[in-house]
Amino acid sequence: MQLRELVSQAQYLGLRAERAGDNRTALAALRDVTRILELEARLTGELNEKPETKILNLNFDPDTARRISENIFGTTQGANPK
Repeated sequence: MQLRELVSQAQYLGLRAERAGDNRTALAALRDVTRILELEARLTGELNEKPETKILNLNFDPDTARRISENIFGTTQGANPK
């Protein structure tokens, strides 16, 4: 069975369960449809699960670096105490 056929089958079974008042089975079918669609997205590359790393490099003059350090660490010595 192909993924689309599995989705159709799970939807059909979920609809039958819902019409019969079997909410537990209908919910299980919905979960299965969700899992199948997630698998399909992974296989086709539509779902990107790779974490993104963003790097920001900043250069400050010594006075600005000292003021930032004072604001962050609450000290007048900054990161490089004398």
